[in-house]
Amino acid sequence: MDAVLSPKQRRNKIRETIAMHTYDEIAKLCGVSKRTIRRDIANWRREGGYDEFLLEQFFKLFAKVKLENPNHAFDRICDLLRRSKPSYGIPIEEIKIKWLEYESNTNDKLSTT
Repeated sequence: MDAVLSPKQRRNKIRETIAMHTYDEIAKLCGVSKRTIRRDIANWRREGGYDEFLLEQFFKLFAKVKLENPNHAFDRICDLLRRSKPSYGIPIEEIKIKWLEYESNTNDKLSTT
C-alpha cells in the first residue's frame, strides 16, 4: 500500500483517476481502504460538485470516442454513469441501445457517401 494521503489529497487523487480507475485501484493509490474512498465520495457528493464533475468527465470521454477504441470508451462512460445519481434516470441498457443505434446510423451514412 502507498503512503496514506490526507482527505484533501485523496479528493485530488480521486479527481485525477476516477475516470480510468476502479475504487479499489484508487484506494490503493491513496493508501486507504475502498470503504474510505466511498466515504470520501459520499462526502464530496453531499458537499456538492461531484455529480457535475462526473458529467464533465462523461463529456471528455465522449469526445474521445472516435479517437480511441469505441467499446472501451463506451465501457468507461457507462462506469461513470453508474457512479452518478440514479435520478439521472437513464438505465445503462437504454444508453447501450441508443449507442448501437447511433453507431449503426453513422456507419450507414458513411457507406452511402
